[in-house]
Amino acid sequence: MALATSAGFTLDQRGQLEEIYSELGDLTKQRSAGAADVATLGDAWMASAIRNGWIQPIPSAETYR
Repeated sequence: MALATSAGFTLDQRGQLEEIYSELGDLTKQRSAGAADVATLGDAWMASAIRNGWIQPIPSAETYR
């Protein structure tokens, strides 16, 4: 499966991974990490974010290029 050429995205950065982690549970802000379709997070924060239900794996991610 490939993305269409018209697929668009907005890239936002945070200064610290802790900022991303703290935003994951906040769905009220439109541009927060919690409202994002995709976010990166360091290993140290991953287990806690999964336990809180803030992130989940992309289904069949290993089969996509």
